Amino acid sequence: HQQLKLNEALRLYRTNQFTWTEIANKLLFADLQSFSKLFKKQFRMSPANTETDLYESGNELLVSAFQILT
Repeated sequence: HQQLKLNEALRLYRTNQFTWTEIANKLLFADLQSFSKLFKKQFRMSPANTETDLYESGNELLVSAFQILT
């Protein structure tokens, strides 16, 4: 269930219409901190660093998730 919510968070982020705080609220996470913790656990990167570090980090899991969602 959490993985689906995190994938939806990535999809929403890619629309460039929402901040991470808005996404966390929209997907009913308790707060931004708990969302960030789960995001980092799943993708090994904090939401705040996603855009800048996506391809530089070599984080294949996150890159794959972004490619699937586009």
